[in-house]
Amino acid sequence: FTTFRLVTLRTRDGASGADVAGSGVSAFGVIDETHCSPYATSLHPDMHELAPASDPASSSLVVHYPGGRNMTGWFLMTAEGEGSRGADPSLFVVWATNDALTVGNGSCWAQDHAHAYGAGSTHEAWCGANWTRVGTPRWRFLPSSSDPNTPVQNYTFWDMVLTPTSVPLERGALDTYLLKPSFTFYQGYWVLPKLFVSAAATIALISAMFRNHGRILPRPHIAISRGFAASAASVFLFTFLDSAGKGSPLMAAESLWFVVGQIILAAAFGHGGTRFIYGVWAFIVLDIGGWMCFSQAYWGSPFNRPSEHVVLCLFLAVIIPLLRLKQTWGARSLLREDQRRYDALWDTLCKSEDSMACINHLEKVVRMVGLDSTNYCRQHNRLRADKLPPAQRERFVGGLTPEVTRAVNPLFWDLGHLYVPDRPAPRSEVASCNQLYVQAAIANLLLIERIKEWACKSDGMFWMSSEADPSISSLVRWNEVKGDPERARRVKWTSMKRHGRTFEKLFRAYENKPSRLLDVSRHTLVFENMTTLTNCLGIIVTDDNVRVERLKNRLSTSYNSDETAGYRDVCINLRLVNKTATGLCVELHVCEV
Repeated sequence: FTTFRLVTLRTRDGASGADVAGSGVSAFGVIDETHCSPYATSLHPDMHELAPASDPASSSLVVHYPGGRNMTGWFLMTAEGEGSRGADPSLFVVWATNDALTVGNGSCWAQDHAHAYGAGSTHEAWCGANWTRVGTPRWRFLPSSSDPNTPVQNYTFWDMVLTPTSVPLERGALDTYLLKPSFTFYQGYWVLPKLFVSAAATIALISAMFRNHGRILPRPHIAISRGFAASAASVFLFTFLDSAGKGSPLMAAESLWFVVGQIILAAAFGHGGTRFIYGVWAFIVLDIGGWMCFSQAYWGSPFNRPSEHVVLCLFLAVIIPLLRLKQTWGARSLLREDQRRYDALWDTLCKSEDSMACINHLEKVVRMVGLDSTNYCRQHNRLRADKLPPAQRERFVGGLTPEVTRAVNPLFWDLGHLYVPDRPAPRSEVASCNQLYVQAAIANLLLIERIKEWACKSDGMFWMSSEADPSISSLVRWNEVKGDPERARRVKWTSMKRHGRTFEKLFRAYENKPSRLLDVSRHTLVFENMTTLTNCLGIIVTDDNVRVERLKNRLSTSYNSDETAGYRDVCINLRLVNKTATGLCVELHVCEV
C-alpha cells in the first residue's frame, strides 16, 4: 500500500466518537520487511484546507509512501506535551489504500467521528479512497482464510480484533507493533498441537490395524489420548507462558482455555469406557462457552466467529448416543417376547397368595442378612503386613499362627512380603486378568463342591444333557442323580466367563478395572418354588465355608425388571474361606451364585 492512516477510536480517558479531539500521537509510520520505520512524509489535516473552525480536530493521522510499502507492522509515538496522557489512543484502527485521496475542503476528515467504539468493518470509503483495515491494537494469527473460495495469494493471515491496549506513559515514547508472531508462540499454538494430534491419529489407525501382530504400539484410544496430552503441554509451555510473560492477558486466557479443553479430551480418550461421551460433551460445553466469551471480547459479539473444531465433536457427541440408542432399541426388540413371558410368569406368581407370601418372606430374609446390592464389592489382593505402620505390623506378625504361616509360600517370607491370609488390602485391588482367571479356575472347582451340598439340603436342580442328544438339556434334582455316576457326569456345570465377554464388560462398563469382575467363577442353582429357594439362601448365608459379600434380590416387588428384560433371580457374591481355599490362595476371590 502507498497510504496508511491511523484512526483513534477511543482514548485513555474514555473519550470516543466526536469526543476524540485528535489522534493523540506525535508520529505514526509503517514497519516494512527490514523491521525498521522507513522515511515517511506526514499527511496531516493542517496541510490542507480545513473544515470550519468550529469543527473539532480530526482523529486521523495519515502517512504516504510514494513507492508503496509492504507492511510487517507499524509504530507510533505518544504525544510530546505534558498533560496529554488522557488523549493517548487506547483503541485505534490502521487503514491502508492505494487510491489517491480527494481531500477537497477537508470536510471528509469529519467522517472519522462516524467510527463507533467496537466497529469491526474491514473496508470503508474515506476522502475519495477505498480503505482496507490492516491493523488494530491486538490481533490473532490465522493459518488460512475463513472463506474457502479466497485464493491463497489473497490470504491476510491476521484477524484484527478491537480490544484496548495501553501505550507508554512517557511522552514522545516509541511503541511498535509487529504482525509476525514469535517463533515459540507460532510453533506452540499453530504447529505442534496439530502435529501431535495428527501423529497420534495415525498411530491409532496403525495400531487398530496391526496391533494383533505385536504389542509395540499403544492401544488406539491411548495413542489419541497421548496426542491430546502432548498438544496441551505444547500450548502451555510455548504459548501460555509466552503470552503471560509478554503481558497479553487475553491470549494467555485463550491458550489456557485451549489447554483445559485438550486435557479433557485426553482424559476422555484415555478412559476408554462409556464415559468417553461425557468427556466429549464436557469439551463441547467448554469450547462453545469459552469461545463465545472470547468472541465477545475480540469482536464485540459472542456469535461473530463460530468455533472451528466443535462441529466434529458435536457430530461425535450426537451420533454416538444415537447409534447406541439404535443398538439398544434393537437389542430390546429381540428380547421383547422373552420379557413378555417373564413378566407374565411374575404376574402369575404375584397373584398367588402362597407365592406372594414366599416373595415377602424372601425380602425379609434379605433384609436380615443386611447385604443388599449397594454393598461395595471388589476383587482384592491379600494385605501385606510389611506395608503397615510398625505397631500394626508387629500386631499382625505376632498373631500369625503356624497354620497361617504354612499357608504362605516361603519365597514371600524370604522377600519380606508378609501377606496376611483372609485379610484383603483395601487399597490393593486385583489389576490383572491373568491373576483373576487363575484364582477363578481354582475357586470354581471348590465352589462346585459347595453348591452340590447346598443342592442336597435344599432340593436344588441343575441342567443335565440328554443321553440320546447332548444338545438337549433338562432340569434334574441333584438328590436324584448324585448317586448315579453316569447321570451325574452329564450335569452341565456353569462354565467360567468367556474372555471375550470379560473384555466387553471391562471396556463398556467397568472402566478397564478387572477388580470389578465378580462373576468369572459362577454357578447356578434352580428351584421349583420360592420356598426351597429361600431355604437355600439361608443355608448359604449360614455356611461357615463361605462369606457372603453382596446380595441382589431381583425376586423383589420393588425391582425394575426392565433392567434385565424381565429376567429375575437372586444373585449372591461370596468368597470361599475354608482351609482349602486359604491354602490355595483363593480365599479373597469373589464368586457368583
